[in-house]
Amino acid sequence: MTRTRAPHPARAVRRVSRGQGHAHGHARHALHTQRGVAAVEFAFVFPLFFVVLYAIVAYCLILLANMAMSGATQEGARAALASAGQTTLTAEYAARLQNACTRASALMTWLPSAASSASCTQSACGPSNAMVCVTVSMQYDYASQPIVPNLPLLGFVTPNTLGAQATVQLDPASIMSNM
Repeated sequence: MTRTRAPHPARAVRRVSRGQGHAHGHARHALHTQRGVAAVEFAFVFPLFFVVLYAIVAYCLILLANMAMSGATQEGARAALASAGQTTLTAEYAARLQNACTRASALMTWLPSAASSASCTQSACGPSNAMVCVTVSMQYDYASQPIVPNLPLLGFVTPNTLGAQATVQLDPASIMSNM
C-alpha cells in the first residue's frame, strides 16, 4: 500500500495568499469600484452636521443674550432699592430710576448699542396704589442685528426680538424714614 502525503500547511496558505482563485479577484475588483465613496458620503453628510452644529451655537448665543438681559434688568431693579441720598421724595424716585437704568445698561455693553440701553418707568402699585413700582426693561431687535449671522434656513426660527423685564416695589414710608 502506498502512502499519500498530505500537502504541507504552508504551501496551502501560500496558494491562497498568491491571489489565485475566483474570490480574491472579486474582492480586488470591489475595492477598485469603491474608491471615492468616502469622499462622496462626506460631501453629503458634512453639510447636515455643519447646519446642526451652527444651529446649536446660534441658539446658545441667543439664550446667552436673553439670560444676560434678564440678569441686567434684575440688577437694575435691585439698584433702585439703594438710597440715592436726595432730600425730597420726588427727587429720590428720579435718582433711583436713573440709577436703575444706568446699572442695567452698564451690564449689557457687550451687545450692540441698541440693546445696551434700558428703559425704566415708575408707576403706582400695591394696595390702594400706596407703593411705587420701578420697572426696568430691555428690548433687543435680533432680526436687524443678529449676534450670529443667520443661515438661510435658520432665519425663520430665530426670534425677532429678545426682551427682559424686572420690577421692584418701593415703599414711600420706608424711603422717607431713611431720608
